[in-house]
Amino acid sequence: MPRQHKKPAALEFSPVSRLHDDILWTIFMENTESYHDERLETARHTSQVCQRWRRIILRSSSLWGRLIDLDECKTHDWMREVMSRAGDAFLWITCFSQSSRGEAIPEFILSFISEKWTNIQRLKICDPILTSSTPYCEEMDPKQYWTALLRRPAPNLQGFLFYYHSDVSKDDVDPSSNWLLPTPLFSSAAPALEKFEVYRLSMSDDMLNFTMYIPRPWFSNLRSFTLRQCISYQRLLEILDTIPLLEDLEIRGSFILTTSLDHSISMVNLPKLISLRLEDWDFSSTATFLDSILPSPGCNLSMSPPSDMDMDNKDHHQVSQEQTVITRYMRAYFEHHQPTDISLCPGEQFVHIEYSDRQCNSSLSVWAYQSLAREVFVTSFFSTIVKIELCIDYDLDPSESFALLKQMEPTQGQMFPSLHTIKLGSWRAKLHPLCRELLHSFLQHRRDTGPLPISVLDLSALRPCNLLCDLDNLEEFTGLLVMWSSSSQSRKKYICGSGHPGDLCFKEERTRRGYLFGGKTTRPWVKRRKSGWAGHL
Repeated sequence: MPRQHKKPAALEFSPVSRLHDDILWTIFMENTESYHDERLETARHTSQVCQRWRRIILRSSSLWGRLIDLDECKTHDWMREVMSRAGDAFLWITCFSQSSRGEAIPEFILSFISEKWTNIQRLKICDPILTSSTPYCEEMDPKQYWTALLRRPAPNLQGFLFYYHSDVSKDDVDPSSNWLLPTPLFSSAAPALEKFEVYRLSMSDDMLNFTMYIPRPWFSNLRSFTLRQCISYQRLLEILDTIPLLEDLEIRGSFILTTSLDHSISMVNLPKLISLRLEDWDFSSTATFLDSILPSPGCNLSMSPPSDMDMDNKDHHQVSQEQTVITRYMRAYFEHHQPTDISLCPGEQFVHIEYSDRQCNSSLSVWAYQSLAREVFVTSFFSTIVKIELCIDYDLDPSESFALLKQMEPTQGQMFPSLHTIKLGSWRAKLHPLCRELLHSFLQHRRDTGPLPISVLDLSALRPCNLLCDLDNLEEFTGLLVMWSSSSQSRKKYICGSGHPGDLCFKEERTRRGYLFGGKTTRPWVKRRKSGWAGHL
């Protein structure tokens, strides 16, 4: 009988089985963090691996307290079981996606929220019937429920995201049909609060008549602030002046009342601001606001597209003043960033210029008056640009785009000495027949003036059926890599000088319905307008 050797005890178990219970618990808790997908499903499967893991998970009420997520839970019975396992632990409650589709919040969830209010750390809610006349149930009116709840102190609340729907017209004669958050929110007693979003969703245009209370005690600790509500320009600057720690700011300009701007308001110092987004601002208001704040050096900026009406009733002096503010902001940005990519989209009155610094994950998205575009290009800071994305809008002559590139060139040398890649178009654009000669002329100019010729021409953003001109005339630019999307849902490449210029004739692409993603149509959707405010302390 062969002799059997007993395996060492260390080999009888897998490495993970030798982990201490506390380490396993830490791993299981990590899987409940909100940035993970299918957290509840992960916890359920994990509890079924072995008896030991099941014992650790079932005994951890704090783990189950983070998983009260109606968006993920498949049945109400399973949700009730999760809620019972949470016990008296701190709670993370989510009921958002289901409600945003118009489905009412279940009554047992609302009762649970009310009963466990002081245990809640994170609450993410979208209520679809708050402003309707439909009650949750016979005993519970939505307005009364939320008014009473949000007046209560929230000693452990860290994150609060609250959306509610409203399709009440601003001409509605019954003011009771509207609903506002109670003032003050949480009775001004939410010492642990770090992040909040409160928005009203509406399909009507009554948002300008909507104002939401902002608790002043929270301002001094704000690090992120988003504002989408009616406020005077002067009041806005006064608020910003009380937020010295602000790092991220987003403001919707259509809410800003600028009928009587007070230009005597002193400069607002925001030394920690690193990201600024201005939505729906006209060009003049954007310039005025940028001239009124002092952000951190190199602060990111994203401007919204101006309208052609921004040119109405303006003389050259006013236009020049506004452009000077934008240019000054750009110069300050370039002193602290070295952009590698630039996107240029010329329009009839304005040109959109977007820079990105891939090393620092930083970007600057601004608009400039077309007539003064030359002034915003700062030659000395463009030595690091390696890629230009040139938008060729289907409504505009592509000559404008290439003329803009020529306009940027200095009298001596090259504007972009490190440039090697040109990307053309967007998914809705067309490669206009004029692009054949325009591209040839531009590539020839870059080759002849040195020091670095263009090595990549990227057409992959264009629909294959929109390649309306052939580029076989680029064969002379030996080594140039041309990339485009084919009608067979693949990417094609050709290196010029390879002896097959016919590969750059796109007859096959033009004769097919060449949609890279199959040309499927999507169901039309209705966009609800959003008003309110949000922040991160």
